[in-house]
Amino acid sequence: MKYSEVIIIGAGPAGLSAAIQLKRYGITPIIFEKDEAGGVLRNANLVENYLGFPKGITGPGLVTQFKDQFGKNDLKITYQEIHEIVRDGDQFIVETDNKKFTSDYLIIASGTKPIKFQKFELSQDVRSRIFYEVYSLVKEKNKNIGIVGVGDAALDYSINLAQQNKIILLNRSEKISGLPLLWERVQKNSAINYYSNSEINGIKWTGSKLEIDVNVISKLLKFQLDFLIFAIGREPELGFLKNNEIEGLGKIDKPENLYVIGDVKNGLFRQTSISVGEGIKAAMKIYTKKQVKLK
Repeated sequence: MKYSEVIIIGAGPAGLSAAIQLKRYGITPIIFEKDEAGGVLRNANLVENYLGFPKGITGPGLVTQFKDQFGKNDLKITYQEIHEIVRDGDQFIVETDNKKFTSDYLIIASGTKPIKFQKFELSQDVRSRIFYEVYSLVKEKNKNIGIVGVGDAALDYSINLAQQNKIILLNRSEKISGLPLLWERVQKNSAINYYSNSEINGIKWTGSKLEIDVNVISKLLKFQLDFLIFAIGREPELGFLKNNEIEGLGKIDKPENLYVIGDVKNGLFRQTSISVGEGIKAAMKIYTKKQVKLK
């Protein structure tokens, strides 16, 4: 087993900031990421509330800045998926596909995963054109794209993709749960057609398009789409705890050498600045505890 004083799971804003701060203390952690660095920030059209960017910055642009700073600190990301975490006395054993790692301190910054559409079974042709994140579609042009949801993510996706495509935005009720500022921009965008009280009752592949049947109040509408995005919520990414005796975020954050930070534990309060601050705070706590032990 390979040993590292600190292991970080997740290379989003929380994990990256924790790693950079630890490096300042002379601690080089192992940081694991199963996908790409940046987390859901890669989806963001425009980040307008992160200090230092008065004109705003795109999510991918901010991720690039984070990665540049991370690299300049001689830090590297290990791209492996975590399958299990086990406590071994005061240490943690972290298992990936074919290796085991052990550490004195563990930072879980694994973020969230999208809630999947499960109302009915979908064919493979349909599934290949359904998305839950937007970053892989941002270069598409002149397409008809459906988006289900009216939270911050759905509204932001709509504004982003409407720059070069036509958007159908579907809301299952009349309530708008997203940021009023984003909703105002959606309403002003002629490339976005909005439907409230809409429920999808069927999705099929015609050979060239997705055809979706939508009940809108008492009418049945059919839409021909190139892609369909579900932005219907997110949940903590904690699949690697499934075989662990520790259950629930309320318990896993209790041990003095375990830190759960960022979106994975913050519920509705998912913001890049919060995640960055929690990453730095976790690193500072680890260093402080190390200093106490040395006395």
